[in-house]
Amino acid sequence: DMTMDVNLYNKLLDVYLTERVISDAVKKSNTQNDPAVKKALEDSRKQILTQAFLAQRLKEKATEENLVAVYNKMMESYVPEEEVHARHILVDTEKQAKDLIVKLKAGAKFEELANKHSKDNNPNGDNGGDLGYFKKRMMIPEFANAAFAIKVGQISEKPVKTPFGWHVIKIEDRRMAAKPAFNEVSEEVHARFNEEMIPVIVAEEMQKAQVGKLVPFELNKKAQAAAEAAAAAKQGQLRNAPQNAAPAQQPNGK
Repeated sequence: DMTMDVNLYNKLLDVYLTERVISDAVKKSNTQNDPAVKKALEDSRKQILTQAFLAQRLKEKATEENLVAVYNKMMESYVPEEEVHARHILVDTEKQAKDLIVKLKAGAKFEELANKHSKDNNPNGDNGGDLGYFKKRMMIPEFANAAFAIKVGQISEKPVKTPFGWHVIKIEDRRMAAKPAFNEVSEEVHARFNEEMIPVIVAEEMQKAQVGKLVPFELNKKAQAAAEAAAAAKQGQLRNAPQNAAPAQQPNGK
């Protein structure tokens, strides 16, 4: 559509010109010399550099061996969840859903009715309302509670209302979910790895900083010990000095 292309071009041009005009105005102003602006820029610079540094260190440490170790640790606490394989037919009104339930109980095939009536079909309209396997927490409560209460091979006795409309549900299978493979939870593994590794990286950098301070710190300790020894020796000399020495002669000879 040529009109849409022109409109999009004009919008992009407006954005570009606005940014260019403001950018030029900032350069001509004294904004960059404002102490608050300078501080904000320096803080942003430090934050960006810190994030870049941590990202680089995390990338270096994110070896396959380390990531697999995190995955294995996560799987040690994995609790299997029940999941069901369901189909559904989604319609606009309760009456439509009730009519479908009557037809299903009379022997109509669920897949055929889903392909014909459901609003939630794929573009080809041939998936038979199939939702695949899902865990209870993956669906909105109204739908999940109804689905997990249905026995395998059965349909919902009455329509199920959700914000999307009215559903007729059929349960095809029920099972305990197997442990997810690494590639299925790779994002969670990386997130857990980063969470655990950032404190390690910080600790490593702190240790390096302490090593740099170790030598002057030891020298200060030796200097302090020498000063304390000298002071003690001087105090000992004063204690051992003669106590009966004659007083110094006064200027008037008395």
